[in-house]
Amino acid sequence: MFIIGQGALNRPDGAAVLAMAAKAAASLGVVKDGWNGFNILHSEAALPGALDIGFVPEEGGMDTAAMLKAGELDVLFLLGVDEVEVPAGGFVVYIGTHGDRGAHRADVILPGAAYPEKSVTYVNTEGRAQMASRAAFPPGDAREDWAILRALSEHARTKTSIRFARRPASGAVCRPSASVAHWTSYPGRCIRYQ
Repeated sequence: MFIIGQGALNRPDGAAVLAMAAKAAASLGVVKDGWNGFNILHSEAALPGALDIGFVPEEGGMDTAAMLKAGELDVLFLLGVDEVEVPAGGFVVYIGTHGDRGAHRADVILPGAAYPEKSVTYVNTEGRAQMASRAAFPPGDAREDWAILRALSEHARTKTSIRFARRPASGAVCRPSASVAHWTSYPGRCIRYQ
């Protein structure tokens, strides 16, 4: 198994290190049906799952570094972002649980549910989905991230692309329709991303 860390990838020659490791993994046959033995150890929680559903900037879109340039954005939403320094300027909305750097810089804090307070699917280092069920309800006004985003979307009178559908039976598989880009299964419901 190969596990490549961010220290190796964030060097000036990180792309070359990744290419060399991928070539070695391919020559040793560590990636095969049913098992992925070539893994990137991400430093941000939920990044592998976000990448799986295509949560990346579109053509002409901004990456994190571009969004964090002073004066670049009028409004910045931080969804659990605690590990970056947000410059002065623009209006910042923080949705999260930890209250670290992102919350300290925020103009508005919308309390999110912590990981044991929501039913979720996590993606581990190997890219395998792991489902977790809610252990307790969030305290006070805290809500699950999707519920906060959905409420903001309705308040702004815009239509969110997140839709929910009940599973037809226990263990049933969520199937995409022609107009839906991705389905993700969660305990008791299916979520589609358009």
